Amino acid sequence: MAKLYNLAKETTATSGTAGTLTLGGAVTGFRTFAGAGAQDGDEISYGIWDGTASEAGRGVYGTAGTTLTRGTVLMSTAGAGTAIDLSGSAHVFITALAEDIGLDFVGDYAFSNPPREAELEAAFDTAENVGAGYCVLTQDQEDTPNTYLGISDGVSWFLYKLSRAISTTDGIGAFANLEYWFDAQTISGLDNGDPVSQWNDLSGNNRHLAQGTGASQPLYITDGLNGLPCVRFDGSNDVLLATGISLTNLTVFAVIFVRDQTTDNDGFLSIAKTGGTDYNSTDGMVILSNTATNNMFGIYRYNHDFDLFPIEYASPQLITIRLNSGDAMGHNNGASEATDIYSYVSAMNANILAVGSRITSGNPANYGNADIAEIGIYSSAMSDEDIADLEAYLMAKWGIT
Repeated sequence: MAKLYNLAKETTATSGTAGTLTLGGAVTGFRTFAGAGAQDGDEISYGIWDGTASEAGRGVYGTAGTTLTRGTVLMSTAGAGTAIDLSGSAHVFITALAEDIGLDFVGDYAFSNPPREAELEAAFDTAENVGAGYCVLTQDQEDTPNTYLGISDGVSWFLYKLSRAISTTDGIGAFANLEYWFDAQTISGLDNGDPVSQWNDLSGNNRHLAQGTGASQPLYITDGLNGLPCVRFDGSNDVLLATGISLTNLTVFAVIFVRDQTTDNDGFLSIAKTGGTDYNSTDGMVILSNTATNNMFGIYRYNHDFDLFPIEYASPQLITIRLNSGDAMGHNNGASEATDIYSYVSAMNANILAVGSRITSGNPANYGNADIAEIGIYSSAMSDEDIADLEAYLMAKWGIT
């Protein structure tokens, strides 16, 4: 296997297509091959730059006379396998080539989750990566790819699952089909306790949550949810409204802290049709609390509820909802809490989104007493893996355990 050393680049006065190049010293800002740690007889991957000509391949470094002997030319502006004609003023450097980065492959393997050792050994044997090194293995399971990095010391294989990295700037915006995105950490121009007349939509669709009546505006709190910003709804008459859209499938993420719940069916997030009621038709959905079921979260859809799960007043919660063609799923803080199968699913021809209340006969009702920190709504049923990745990100962001 070719050796790799950092920041090694030298000049060469060798000209023509000679197989052995005499190295003439480090280029300014770099080190000689020897200074970078190269030893006599090391096989290295090299690159040569000579004006408009270039070459990459494998060769052998020699300390006697300080040379690089070309071996296999893997890429060249002179043509595949052909050494370039050196001018006498080229630069030669140690580099990593694509061929050094192991093997990328997708095998037709039926892996368990996580894969069993025997399954991986068979895959690695198929890859014919028998020496020390590494390869990338992609598992295709129910159309949800998992990627594993296998590293070998020539004797044993070590396996690491590679998770999606979600940047702090992208967050909810890192995934496709985003329709709404509200994040209290991005609210600007308000002081602690100021009323919120508009909560801007970060999805790019400009469907902002708004409230023109001062008495019904929630408050911006700078340190309300684990010491982080949130929008506080009083449970009396506070609500923010936005234009709704027609949806067939959807996925919802909501970071909520329930402050109090003294009446039945208080709403936190509601989708409905003009003149309609959020769950009493095929055109709506609501997340609410229910005292009749010992203070549980309920997700109602198509005049049908599925399994409820507990409200915890002592800590913020991440509620995840996925409605797909024929089924529903609910998570509380990343744990599966609710599933159900609907006999009939059609598009929601909704055009109202309410945060802080339910919608009954087209109007806000049953107001929720809660701090709400972030909401993301997608017009697709996200995969289990994407949901797990985003749940982990949001729980870390908001300090939810």
